[in-house]
Amino acid sequence: MRAVIIGTDFVYDKQGNLKPIEINTNIGISNVFVEDVNNVYDFNELESFVVNNGFTKIVYIGPNVLAKFKSTLRDFCENLEIEFEHIYVSDSAITIPYVEDSETTLILRSSYDTTAILDDTYCLNKINYMNLIKDESFGSQFAYLDDNGTLISNITTIEDNGIHPNFIMKSILPHYNGEVWPKLYKVNNQTELNTLLNSITTGYFLMSFYFNENKLYNNIWTKIRKISLLHPPSLQSIHLGAYTDLAALKLRPNPIYDINTFELNEEFRNSYLANDVRFRQPKLMDDDYVVLADGTRKSGLDLQIGDILKTIDIPNPNNVDESGTTTNYQINLEEFLSGSVYSTNAVTKKERIETLTNIVLINFKDGTNWSDTDNSSYLVYSENEIKFKKIFDLVEGDIVLLIDTNDLNTIQIVQKEVDFITKVKEIFEGWIIEVERRHLFLTATDGPNNISPSFVAIEHNQACKSSKTCTTPPDNCCYKNECAVCIEPGS
Repeated sequence: MRAVIIGTDFVYDKQGNLKPIEINTNIGISNVFVEDVNNVYDFNELESFVVNNGFTKIVYIGPNVLAKFKSTLRDFCENLEIEFEHIYVSDSAITIPYVEDSETTLILRSSYDTTAILDDTYCLNKINYMNLIKDESFGSQFAYLDDNGTLISNITTIEDNGIHPNFIMKSILPHYNGEVWPKLYKVNNQTELNTLLNSITTGYFLMSFYFNENKLYNNIWTKIRKISLLHPPSLQSIHLGAYTDLAALKLRPNPIYDINTFELNEEFRNSYLANDVRFRQPKLMDDDYVVLADGTRKSGLDLQIGDILKTIDIPNPNNVDESGTTTNYQINLEEFLSGSVYSTNAVTKKERIETLTNIVLINFKDGTNWSDTDNSSYLVYSENEIKFKKIFDLVEGDIVLLIDTNDLNTIQIVQKEVDFITKVKEIFEGWIIEVERRHLFLTATDGPNNISPSFVAIEHNQACKSSKTCTTPPDNCCYKNECAVCIEPGS
């Protein structure tokens, strides 16, 4: 039997009802969500389905982005004493490999398949999905231009969300510019709504924006993603799990709207959208102090686009690819010290972030410790080689390399041996920034003056996940122009 795994995104309306806003195959899973990762998947319904149908094997076709799902599914099969097979498909693939069907094999796919009606009609085109459910109790109000340029609308009610937006303009197709879309609006009457309807252009549609203040998480807007299995003969649904995703910013008390277009000002936009902004690095808290090129310091709060930062260049005699966040330079500590030099870098972007984040606490054998977000990559000396390593992959005995920034002429290293790490979830409030080139910069939390030794970790930023929103890389995102960062312990 062939079945497909889909992700359905829901938001709460004022009455507490969940309203579906889109469906997708080839789904990923957020880096951070409210629930414990071990509680996201629920295979109770799947177990009954497998047992009742006498399946002896499950074949899962999909990319590696659903790693936790794959491992949970493998354990599920082991517990039922049935065979499990994973067939890898790139997350950029548009078709899937052929797998012979049988009555005793359940074939699951999460990958996109352009030959499937579900994928190529309802997942690819949001208007097709909106039209599919419009007459259901959970359907939404929306408006768009048909192929003839005629306005099609079933909007009859203006949602009263108080000071918050009540309409959202979205791209009909995927791979839009996430720096611009979706756009949010607040209208108060039919005249203003008519103005907004007349602004709809081909390729975009308007729909109600749903908001429920009782469903906030620490004053952060939420979105629910449900993961389901659809199976023949009538695409019946089996629940596989769910999680709560969050916006990138806490709600602001007084959102501002354009008096002519009714569009929400850009500075408030990320308070109402669950997006990938929080995945990017570097990141600075308000009270992190960045070392500038002249040796002075500026706080994360005061840092400006165009500021020139102090940076460090790591020797790369083997010409290894430095773009990855786990680069291994294949050099020893002496080669690193003798070849590393200070240089400069420029800030090209700065953006506020306030959302739930996975935090890793590193405990060192000298009794000291610090914490950082789990997508950070630190420069370490491990197995006699200099390499970047994900902070959540650090193990006992790894040596984290710190720089003493009191000497800004000669690079001085302090070695910290890892004892153990622990992981928690916390709200991170600060900034994400982008820099001109793939280099490091130095931060310190002990203030603007060198009043005490200041040690910083050498950190490599993660490649951003917004590359598909760019039309001309690296415009509006880091794409392949990743940066690297030297970040203060604790930030």
